[in-house]
Amino acid sequence: MLRLAGTAYVLWLAWGFLRAGLNGDSATPEPVGITGGGLIFLLNPKAYPIIMMMFSQFHVQTSATALTISLIFTANNLVAFLAYTLAGTG
Repeated sequence: MLRLAGTAYVLWLAWGFLRAGLNGDSATPEPVGITGGGLIFLLNPKAYPIIMMMFSQFHVQTSATALTISLIFTANNLVAFLAYTLAGTG
């Protein structure tokens, strides 16, 4: 059931993106900024299931293991977000 709900949500997002491009509105979008970006990051519904799945893949026995996994994934996200940010500025 959760898989179907997730699929429906992603398809709904895709439909919204397609419709937004079809409106013919050629206005330049405003940059989101640091506050808007932070809110998008915190309210991103995909982030929390990804975190849960990340920890379900590993047998976490100690808090040090959990901290190590968290730091590795955080560093990975930092690199990815910086790349997206630098590619989008300009």
